[in-house]
Amino acid sequence: MVQGRLKWSLGSRATTKGLLFIAPWLIGFLTFTVYPICASAYFSLTRYDVIRPPRFVGLENYVELMTRDRTMRVVAGNSLWWIAVAVPLGVVSPFLLANLLNKEFAGRSVFRAIFFLPSVIPVVASALTWQWLLNTNYGLINGFLMSNGLTRIPFLSNPELAKPSLAVIDAWVKGGSMVIFLAALQDVPRSLYEAAVVDGASAWDRFWHVTVPMCTPAMLFLLITGIIGGLQYFGLPW
Repeated sequence: MVQGRLKWSLGSRATTKGLLFIAPWLIGFLTFTVYPICASAYFSLTRYDVIRPPRFVGLENYVELMTRDRTMRVVAGNSLWWIAVAVPLGVVSPFLLANLLNKEFAGRSVFRAIFFLPSVIPVVASALTWQWLLNTNYGLINGFLMSNGLTRIPFLSNPELAKPSLAVIDAWVKGGSMVIFLAALQDVPRSLYEAAVVDGASAWDRFWHVTVPMCTPAMLFLLITGIIGGLQYFGLPW
């Protein structure tokens, strides 16, 4: 009986210490994650303008959003376009770049740093830079085109070109994805390439039948995180 109480006391102390150790994270999780989710779910069922108390309206907001709000259709269409076009581009481009930078050549580390650098630039600085590059009137790219007698391209002012332009900018800042693919490529066993060479596989066959299958876990991870991020994409277009 005494031994059982002693074990319970020791276990209770260990549990208490464990809870104290994770208390900062637990408080942050409850405050900045759980509470905002619950509050958002509640306020979505009310009429609330911050000044007056919330008034419960049930599913009226959702009905209006889905049936009467035309902006919602545009936003949903843009989000689906982004997931279908920009997200795969944001996976394929860093994968191909990682394959190039995985080769042995002089200055490889410098090029890796250069291609990774855009991913650490703040989104505001990146947006302003590309706004200057793609501007229809005084942008660097259109200035070059007009100086050579070519027609200017309305990258950001044409609705048909704005989204593809944003997709290209998003692919430019995929240095983090490139690093993930570089790590995945480093884990591909050299013996698989050697066996493929012995079997007479060409460079394309080795890439398609060895490199791509061995990197599919990284592709799946980046595809899922890309979809999640694409549904929340706001800063750069704004």
